[in-house]
Amino acid sequence: MKAFNKDIVRSIRHSLGRFVAIAAIVALGCGFYAGLRMTAPDMKLAADAYYDGTDLMDIRVVSTLGLTEEDIEALRDVPGVSGVEAAYSADVLATLNDEQYVMRVHSLSPSAATAVKVDEATISSDDANYLNRLDLVEGRWPTSANECVIFNDRVMSGPTGLGDTVTVDPSVGNVEDTLATTEFTVVGRVHSPLYVSSTSMGTSTIGSGTIEQFMYVLPEAFDADMPYVEAYVSVEGAAELPADSDAYDDRVAGVVAAIEGIAPAREQARVDDLKAEAQADLDEARAEYEKEEARAKTELADARAELDAAKEELDEGQRNALIALLEDLPEYCTLIFIYDTLEYKRDGKMKKLCAALDKYVCAVEFAQQERAQLVNWLRRRFTALGHDIDPITADHLLFTCGTLMTELVPEIEKIAAYARQERITIDDINAVADPVLDARVFDMTNCVTAGKYDEAARVLADLLRMQTEPIMILAALGKELRRLYTARMALDSGKDRFWLKQLWGMSSDYPAKLLMQAAKKVDHDWCSTAVIRCQKLDRRMKSERGMDSEAELKLFLMELAGAR
Repeated sequence: MKAFNKDIVRSIRHSLGRFVAIAAIVALGCGFYAGLRMTAPDMKLAADAYYDGTDLMDIRVVSTLGLTEEDIEALRDVPGVSGVEAAYSADVLATLNDEQYVMRVHSLSPSAATAVKVDEATISSDDANYLNRLDLVEGRWPTSANECVIFNDRVMSGPTGLGDTVTVDPSVGNVEDTLATTEFTVVGRVHSPLYVSSTSMGTSTIGSGTIEQFMYVLPEAFDADMPYVEAYVSVEGAAELPADSDAYDDRVAGVVAAIEGIAPAREQARVDDLKAEAQADLDEARAEYEKEEARAKTELADARAELDAAKEELDEGQRNALIALLEDLPEYCTLIFIYDTLEYKRDGKMKKLCAALDKYVCAVEFAQQERAQLVNWLRRRFTALGHDIDPITADHLLFTCGTLMTELVPEIEKIAAYARQERITIDDINAVADPVLDARVFDMTNCVTAGKYDEAARVLADLLRMQTEPIMILAALGKELRRLYTARMALDSGKDRFWLKQLWGMSSDYPAKLLMQAAKKVDHDWCSTAVIRCQKLDRRMKSERGMDSEAELKLFLMELAGAR
């Protein structure tokens, strides 16, 4: 053994440089190996410390119908849940320093302003429900609805700084139904545990499809009627476990299962809430209808009173002049008096005039025909022309061309001349009949609800080509959207087309049936949004000077189709 050791020492002495070089290479290799082996664990530990220090959520709960306060309280009551933060969010296309970016807008927790930064990886807060805690790097927190903070590390296309303005494009997405304001002043820069990378911030359904920046705003910057979009949930004991461990996954999975267990009850409660809201809207619409009906009756009564007063003011000279006119009227002449608002009634106060009317005047009532009478009249007309028409097809003709007999006569002749078979069909009517404005607008709306924007655009183009005023088209479209809204609420509340017929005072249930069929293609939110946007556009058309009404009408139609 001594000889072996002497031999080693002798070898080292004779080649000391080579020995030192080999030793250095071995030491360097061991160092690299140890470093590589420890890099991944250290990075995981650093990430875990950052996630724990910023109280990053363990679970994200999202609902397509939105979340209510009751849903949030139900989440807090789930065993194993230590904190729940309800939040709003929306993806928008925004402009910052003349450059457009796809931005994700988050609601800022009120506790953000009171949180304290303990160290580089820890944000302390007394609010256990303040999750995904932000690190304010520069500036201050927003204090009003038109202020925001943005991502500190995101490299923008141009220079950005505090005081710059972020302008949201209201034409992309449902901004009007999401945000209360569209201009925000940048007052700070933050780090968020939701976005640990500036190059991969998630995807979006608008713009380029990639999130390029995020900003946090106060909750009041969102629309007051907007429900919570998501809820962040923290799990008891999860912070003490490594984020990449099976123990952490098992702990979180148990709470996820518990949340999924309450989901059916919360979903049913949400549906019940929406039905209640729909019923409330329906009741409101009914009340508004009854109010308008009462107002119309009052106006009619006032008109009747004015006419009665005017009749009372007719002096004797005027009455005598009228009597003389009737007595001297040549036999070959016919004088027609039209009473289009009041029934003809004898007035005993004007005896001489009434006597002359009895002698020379014949009262004829031209009352509007009932549906059954109109159908029988249509059948007689078509029979005289060698054709027949069934009641359903007759209803379609009345819906398409209106109920005025003077307008129906030429349409009947056109349809009869076109038809090749004895029985008139709906296709015959659609081929040659000239629809009234309401029917054209119904077809346009029906195309939109069916997702057939090209056909809807053609109907609108035809109306504009016939020089129909855009404001008239919008008025008819607004009426149709309101009727469609009530039809959708009728479906949601279990009512039938006969109820809808009564609500709108329809002469037959045929239009109500068509409305119910169209309402099945859209949901309550779409109808509500469509009615509100139509009202806003109507006010703009009537108030803004120099507006391109045709372009605005086309854009509105595109928005309706895009919301499908």
